[in-house]
Amino acid sequence: MKALLTGLLSVVIAASLTQAAAAEPPPAPPPAPAFEQQTLFKAANEQGYACFRIPAVVKSRKGTLLAFAEGRVDNCGDTGDIDMVLKRSTDGGRTWAPLQLVDSGGGDTHGNPVPIVDRVTGRIFLFTTYNEGRDDAGPCATPCERTPHLQYSDDDGATWSTPVDISDQVKKPEWDWWLATGPVHGIQLTKGRHAGRLVFGISGEVSNGTQAYANDGALVYSDDHGRTWHVGAVGRTEFPPGGTYPQKPQEITVTELADGSVYANARDQGGTSVGNRSYAISRDGGKTFSTPWTPIPDLVTPIVQGAVLHLDRPGADRTLFSAPSDTDRRRWMMVRSSWDGGRSWDSAEQGTRITSDWSGYSDLVQISGTRERNARIGLLYEGGPVDARDEIRFASFTEDHLGGREPVGPTTPDTSRSKADAHALGGATLAAGKFGGGMELDGVDDYLRVPYDSAQLPGDGDLTFTTWFRYGATAGQQALLWLGGMGSTAPQLWLRAEPADNRLVALMTTPKGTTRITTTSAYNDNQWHHVALQRAEGRLRLVVDGTEAASATAVAGSLSERVAFQIHLGERQDYQQRFDGTLDEPRLYRRALSTAELDSVRTSNADVPAGQVLRLPLDKLKGTDGACTSVPFVSGTEGYHTFRIPAVVEARDGTLLAFAEGRVESAGDTGAIRVVQRRSTDGGCTWGPMTVVSDNGDATAGNPAPVVLRGGDVVLLTTRNGRVTEREIMSGTVSPEDSRRVFVQRSRDNGRTWSPEKEITDVAKKADWRWYATGPGHAIQLRDGRIVVPANHSAAPPAGSPDVGNEAKYYGGHDLISDDGGRTWRIGFTEERTDTGIAANETTVAQLPDGRLYFNSRNQGAAGNRVDAYSTDGGDTLAAPYALQPGLTIPKVQGSVLQTVRRDLLLFSGPSEPAARRALAIRASSDGGRTWQQTLVVSPAPAAYSDLVQVTGSTVGVLYETGVSGSYETITFRQLPMRDLD
Repeated sequence: MKALLTGLLSVVIAASLTQAAAAEPPPAPPPAPAFEQQTLFKAANEQGYACFRIPAVVKSRKGTLLAFAEGRVDNCGDTGDIDMVLKRSTDGGRTWAPLQLVDSGGGDTHGNPVPIVDRVTGRIFLFTTYNEGRDDAGPCATPCERTPHLQYSDDDGATWSTPVDISDQVKKPEWDWWLATGPVHGIQLTKGRHAGRLVFGISGEVSNGTQAYANDGALVYSDDHGRTWHVGAVGRTEFPPGGTYPQKPQEITVTELADGSVYANARDQGGTSVGNRSYAISRDGGKTFSTPWTPIPDLVTPIVQGAVLHLDRPGADRTLFSAPSDTDRRRWMMVRSSWDGGRSWDSAEQGTRITSDWSGYSDLVQISGTRERNARIGLLYEGGPVDARDEIRFASFTEDHLGGREPVGPTTPDTSRSKADAHALGGATLAAGKFGGGMELDGVDDYLRVPYDSAQLPGDGDLTFTTWFRYGATAGQQALLWLGGMGSTAPQLWLRAEPADNRLVALMTTPKGTTRITTTSAYNDNQWHHVALQRAEGRLRLVVDGTEAASATAVAGSLSERVAFQIHLGERQDYQQRFDGTLDEPRLYRRALSTAELDSVRTSNADVPAGQVLRLPLDKLKGTDGACTSVPFVSGTEGYHTFRIPAVVEARDGTLLAFAEGRVESAGDTGAIRVVQRRSTDGGCTWGPMTVVSDNGDATAGNPAPVVLRGGDVVLLTTRNGRVTEREIMSGTVSPEDSRRVFVQRSRDNGRTWSPEKEITDVAKKADWRWYATGPGHAIQLRDGRIVVPANHSAAPPAGSPDVGNEAKYYGGHDLISDDGGRTWRIGFTEERTDTGIAANETTVAQLPDGRLYFNSRNQGAAGNRVDAYSTDGGDTLAAPYALQPGLTIPKVQGSVLQTVRRDLLLFSGPSEPAARRALAIRASSDGGRTWQQTLVVSPAPAAYSDLVQVTGSTVGVLYETGVSGSYETITFRQLPMRDLD
């Protein structure tokens, strides 16, 4: 009995579990990835078709996606046996039902799909355009008799009505040359008094029977849920019969903007206007255009159809545009955004590239509902690795995948009247230029893009482009300038170096032909050369270093029509032929500069403003975060061989004071060296003229250590010596006059003027000290008013020692103290040990939030490269001797510390490669210097000495030695947002 009960119980339990399992809902499908893509239409996968083209996609009221395409039976030509086909998806585009035939061409062309969903009735309308087919792949001979047709589905696209000719409603009688519906989805308005209206785009051309003379970009609408349709807004462009035209808006896509207006965007079919896209706006629901068809010069696409979609979800106003993003070829399908209702669009750098393959026509659909903040979007587009017509793909992605509203990239100012600040992209960096700063391009991904401004358009008139360039490449094509468009026929002007063929090449193409000129040298000797490219008095000229190097008769015609006008510096417009070198002072003029003007630009960098539409000094760079980079000191300029040893402070009025050693004769540490200064009133973005603060004749004045007092005075300590070396001084073989001496001076007007230097060696330097150096770098004033100047020295060997004194162990750290605002001085702590492991040299100091002083020094000893110590009595003594700081692994070099306005953020700047002076980095400490972590590499370039300064409550600045091939080519200033530093 017990066994029987047990068996029965088991059966009952098993049955219960089975019933429970049966009652459980099936597991939910996994969430869709941020981006996924599949091939939807491909001839190899479908019987009876040679090609699929012309996609369109909508979402039904029930959420079904309907993807339409032209099924081309015989070939990929536009006029043949073409069916209208469809695939449906009930799961948001993850899977698709088999292909279904919606409208058979029967030997003729049934194409240009425009699907529209009526969300009130659920009916799905499909407009198409018919014309007689032909047996080959040729076009429909114009005038081409084309008729619009309409059919619909009331069962979510499963079945369709028979198409009917609807010419009497949506085709104007005069459209006898050409007609095209869409091709792309239509819309139903949701806002205002026209809510519920159905709208789509159509275009028609008018002829005199033998030649077209007008193009109408128009809208069609219905207010009765598709029972009747009307031609509404018409934007006509008239032109001489068979002649040129400014624009020809066709293949029109529409969307409803946030304010209820209808935004129409069209392909421009090769008109004389600038750009390949145009737009128009209707504020009465599509009945009329309030804004006529207007070119969009800087929305870069080839001549091709595109699609717009206004996102309907919580969040920022955003309209999407899909189209290829190459300038002349159908490739690189991209989704770009407008955040202002179509008034402006993302550049190609801001958009999201969907594929790097060839690509053509496309359509967009919002898959997700209106309440989902991270909208899911579908893109149906033509694409393929060999040809844009290889297949039609469906990509599904989230709005997060597209990213938010981001700036193009860092900018460098345009000082011409255009103010078209250029974008420095890839990783372009400031470097030493011919006049001040220049822009270093790496030949890999660096270039400059100049935003469009109508003032730049050269038309058919004279022009001048000039720039300085320096490079040493021996291979490749190195583009200096690319203006206009690309391709074999598009208007364009370009200049490139071809070092393998030992030449510069310039080419100009207009609608009337092409002119090409070449020089007999590539000028790739790593020296600065000035080039001017001119169209002047019917000639195309290249003038290099003041001498004409090439010239030919210039083709007539405009350089600024039929193209999405662009100016790139350092690359071709398809991101090829990138320049590996440095540019400085690119300029563009809409006139021919005279020989005298060219000479003044070349010899003295003269400002010649007449006709100037672009000038890039390339001496400042502003990051996408608003932080700028500038170059206050460039070696080889202003009478100095080299600038070294930076120091920087902020005066009480906010002016930044940047100090350096101006080394007259060489980069060496001895000889004629002066302390020089430049002032900035805009946080280090631009700098005033250079002034000499301390001059020791043909001997050395250096090691600037400035400090700003709370009363406003700026106190500057420097050190001097005769024409002797550090080794000689440390060996004790020089006179007291030639040895290191200490001086102080003061400015009471925020660095505009300075008092004469006053020597304080007798109180600042002990009798047995030989070498001596203040800083270098900023000093500090403590919260109690005391001034503390970090310094270092070398001591004489003890009597009887075999040492000479220039051994590293004789270096030691100390500080100078003033308790009366810099009027009198005394020595504070000193490190007198002779330790072969630890020997403090160039020193920097910060006062921590708890009042302690943190000293950090370059270590000349053998144990490591950085040492640090603390003082609890304002610098009079050290709490403990200097100890190794293992968290700062850098070469033997000066560095800088700064206690920021944030109590938990102490910063250190210095090179980050352990054995080389390069890759300046910022390290941060949240525990008063006990431990450090690297938070930002400022630049991977060579770098050496540096100094830090607090610029604003959220920004610090670093003034540092750097360059392209060496560390001492420039002293560069860069703002650093503090949010990036911890």
